[in-house]
Amino acid sequence: MQYTYFPIEAQLEIERLKVHLEDHPEQAFQLAIKHFQDYLGILLEYEKMMVLHQSLAHFPTLCQVEVETEYEESDTFCLF
Repeated sequence: MQYTYFPIEAQLEIERLKVHLEDHPEQAFQLAIKHFQDYLGILLEYEKMMVLHQSLAHFPTLCQVEVETEYEESDTFCLF
């Protein structure tokens, strides 16, 4: 599977990993496990952030406050 949407820096890192694994094939198993653990950790954090984002998506409608000022009868604004 080839990913063409990676930025050039990421493509360089992929190439560096390929060269490293060609030079040190005995490290492939350990590196694969470590990278997969890192991937799963990032995936879990992403899922937590998505749940938080979904719960906050409704918050702006809840934070609107009516206030009266001496300049206008009322303004509606968000405290955040």
